[in-house]
Amino acid sequence: MAADYEILLRFIDWAVVKNARQRYRAVLGTKHGEAVFTGALCHKFESQVRTQIIVPNRPIGSWDRPCRLYRAGHDFGKRFDSINEAYEVVEMSDSWLIVAEESDYGLHRAETYFDSTQHLARRSP
Repeated sequence: MAADYEILLRFIDWAVVKNARQRYRAVLGTKHGEAVFTGALCHKFESQVRTQIIVPNRPIGSWDRPCRLYRAGHDFGKRFDSINEAYEVVEMSDSWLIVAEESDYGLHRAETYFDSTQHLARRSP
């Protein structure tokens, strides 16, 4: 499986609830799976995120980290040298997910929630 899927799957393993995690693991890796996942970014994904990982602000130092961008109609898992660079591409749009390459931080914006970007951070045990 390509590196962009591995990064996303590692993120999904801790960031979303079990049923969604199982569904995404079953379909990702195919064009159909990409469509299922990017379609969920509009509305479903927000309700599938584990609430305890939502943080009010981005972690210090996160803006400069390499990442992948997931959104419908574009290169799935496109790599960017920094989260800031990816955010500049999508900041005026909705229905996207940016995941740090270490898979420990992500930003999500659902459709019609332009002003409510979610910061999703894995907390240390």
